[in-house]
Amino acid sequence: MVLKGHTETVYDIAIKNDGLIASASGDKTVRFWDLKSGKQLKMLKGAHSKPVYGVAFHPFDDNLLATCSMDNEIVLWDIATETKLKILKGHKKSIRSISFSLDGNVLISGSNDKTIGLWDTNSGKLLRTLKGHLDQVWCVAIGYDITLASASKDKTARLWNLETGELLQVFSHANYVSDVAFSPQHVDLLASACFDNNIYFWQSGSKSPVRLIKAHEQPVLGIAFSHNGKFVASSSADNSIGLWDVRTGECILRLTGHSEPVRKILFSLDDSFLISCSEDKTIGIFEIV
Repeated sequence: MVLKGHTETVYDIAIKNDGLIASASGDKTVRFWDLKSGKQLKMLKGAHSKPVYGVAFHPFDDNLLATCSMDNEIVLWDIATETKLKILKGHKKSIRSISFSLDGNVLISGSNDKTIGLWDTNSGKLLRTLKGHLDQVWCVAIGYDITLASASKDKTARLWNLETGELLQVFSHANYVSDVAFSPQHVDLLASACFDNNIYFWQSGSKSPVRLIKAHEQPVLGIAFSHNGKFVASSSADNSIGLWDVRTGECILRLTGHSEPVRKILFSLDDSFLISCSEDKTIGIFEIV
């Protein structure tokens, strides 16, 4: 299924337990879609003054959504009323990625200003700024404990302690790191997507990757673990999606359908669908079970 409506690149997607998909686009809108029908349900028009780069649902509050943008701002939304609750300001350049902590009390942001922001979800105040990356931070992801991962144009992925802000580890890559994801089944396993066309797997404490998959013909832009932890999906500038066995590194599926680079990929909550977003302005839904 192909979901059409956006008029510019779709940069990011998020999904709720009930199958509600949110998409962030260069057309400055955030749109909401039903996973099963593919129908567009609503739209936050003019969500930001510039392209919207990231979107995240709160883990517990069904009506709370966060978005981030090239306009250097984060907005917290009430989905039901389609109103802005808070505008979070502090980054000096575009904000590329956002993620809520597991308890929902902290919102994490990664920015082109080379920093990571930790924000109090309730008050909207900036709690801490993490510095260390030497170039743009393209992705932030929360682990299943108090660990935070970041991906950067400085060719590293980094692990941080969410509570103290301490830098725990630096994972060096051969090229820009576009995305990172934690395994939901193995808390010390991290996957990263790289512009050298490969997927890297890392374990806490390891100085070199525990596995390297030569995944695509062009840069890997997005990566996601299945909820059962058995598979990893990758999206690429070669317009394709790959599905990989985590244990063996074997390619299970190669999915095509997008006509431009595929920016992000994620699994539905039951792992039966892959959802993708692309520079071709569409969202793809692929049944994989």
